[in-house]
Amino acid sequence: GASRTRVEVTTMASGLRLAAAGCVAGSLLAWGAGRVLSAYVPGLAGLDVGGVSLAAATMLATAALASWIPARRAGRSDPLQALQAE
Repeated sequence: GASRTRVEVTTMASGLRLAAAGCVAGSLLAWGAGRVLSAYVPGLAGLDVGGVSLAAATMLATAALASWIPARRAGRSDPLQALQAE
């Protein structure tokens, strides 16, 4: 069996990996959409790096909190009881 810390780290890592992939994909899509829109709208800047960075940081912080709560619960659970429940 894994230790409590190992269970928590594994649970948090899986949630944060998914959130990081979403932030990368969203940033790339925002960059592409900004380039397309700047071609059609005069005076529109292509990409606001500060805004996209702030949005990505907010999403990652929210995902960290959302992953931490179940990770803490999973770390405190008894593995034998979890196996018996299934």
